[in-house]
Amino acid sequence: MKTYSELLRTDLENLRNILKQRKKYPSNSSYKERERSVKLELDKDTKSLLKFLNTNYSRQFLEEKSKLTDTLNNLLSSGDIDERFGKIDETFSLLNSLDVEVGPLITESSFEIPEIPNIEVKLDVEEAKMNLNNNSFVSSLVMSRRAYEGALLELFKKIEGRDPIELKCEKCGRGGYMGIIKLHNWALEKRFVNEKLKSLGYLISDLGAGGAHPPLQDFPRDKGIARASLAALLAVLDFIYKKSE
Repeated sequence: MKTYSELLRTDLENLRNILKQRKKYPSNSSYKERERSVKLELDKDTKSLLKFLNTNYSRQFLEEKSKLTDTLNNLLSSGDIDERFGKIDETFSLLNSLDVEVGPLITESSFEIPEIPNIEVKLDVEEAKMNLNNNSFVSSLVMSRRAYEGALLELFKKIEGRDPIELKCEKCGRGGYMGIIKLHNWALEKRFVNEKLKSLGYLISDLGAGGAHPPLQDFPRDKGIARASLAALLAVLDFIYKKSE
């Protein structure tokens, strides 16, 4: 399924092509009918994007939301075609900026849990999703991290044939389990994690006892961050389990 951003880009490109034809063949009424149809999709998809931003980033992107609203009103009008070409270009730039700030804009399909053979990891993912739906955003982040660490531990054992233990003290020969960041970097090196998903927000080394008391500057109570982190986790797990089959 396409993201909100991708849907809107498709609508804008369709509108641009129709406006070009209208300008070239002004007397052809069929292009006016097609324009009306595209405008309906544009109206719906822009409002979906605005709803997403208002729900998850209520105090952020105020300027971008205002610009999206103004652009929608302009593009839905029957005003000057050249002016609307300019508005389409402005909207593409705005979407590029939003994608950089919040990542590819998430749709509900981003939260479909993939097939996970490890029961404990699956339960952790389900709990992370339940916590998110209950507005327990820090709990969702912690469970997302726990699920990812569990999946990496299982993957390391499967590929390397041993527990992920590394030498901690050369003098005494004492070993210890690799932390989540080292496991994550190992998975990147082995290409079990897509490069696009290499920077996950919950890869924080200092989480206290088992991640039970994460620092709020790193794990803020923020719905947008929790949603993005869970969506990233599900994408990573889907990639890991498909690639390791």
